[in-house]
Amino acid sequence: EIFSKIAQLEVLIIQEHLTVDAENTPYELQNLKTFEFTYSGLKYVPESFFSKMENLESIDLSFNDLGPLRNNLFENLRKLKNLQLSYNPMRVLTRGLFSDLVALETLNVNNCSLVTLPIGTFSGLNQLKNIFANRNQLKMLGRELFDDNKKLENIEFDYNELEIVDIDFTKFSNIKTMRFNLNACVNFTYNINDKADYIFALGSLLRIQCASEVPQEFRFLLKDLFDNLHEVGDKPYKDVVKSIKRQGILDFLRNLR
Repeated sequence: EIFSKIAQLEVLIIQEHLTVDAENTPYELQNLKTFEFTYSGLKYVPESFFSKMENLESIDLSFNDLGPLRNNLFENLRKLKNLQLSYNPMRVLTRGLFSDLVALETLNVNNCSLVTLPIGTFSGLNQLKNIFANRNQLKMLGRELFDDNKKLENIEFDYNELEIVDIDFTKFSNIKTMRFNLNACVNFTYNINDKADYIFALGSLLRIQCASEVPQEFRFLLKDLFDNLHEVGDKPYKDVVKSIKRQGILDFLRNLR
């Protein structure tokens, strides 16, 4: 209640097992831009908690004990750019949870025990640039998952159980980093039709499917092959991708050397 009386407050940071009485929400902090409530064992956030904080630009609820969040928790937070939810045992992100976050640029759900990302999870997030979803139990990324996220720059899905990535990453012209290290065995099922896409797919296979298997002594070959794909010629693109899948990356690189 003490916080709600400081109308001019712009930054509020709460850490290390301090408790906030959830029943005294919503806080009327209409000027608040940054809210951090971390390392506090928080198990529950009332659906109206942020309802009078419509100017928020950054929320950090990481390192708590939050389960699945209510669908309308982030309702009307149309200025929010940064949302940190990592290290909470949420298991699911309900469809529509982020639907009002039209300005969101960064979403961090690392280590949230997520087992699936249903189609529509990221719908409407047209400004989204960064998704961090490392250390979950995801097995598949569906074809339409990122259809509304054409501005994506950085995607991280390390340490999951991914077997299938059914996404056409060539649609994302701003992509800078894709990380899928230490997954079960990533297979890219999207249909690849032209030379440029083969270059992209081969680079993806080398960097994503196989990077965790490659000892240091082979890393230079991995980089060299990716950097010089334009010298391979028209014929081998499809064959090289098939060869890597068939032989395994280590045998493929040994033969190159």
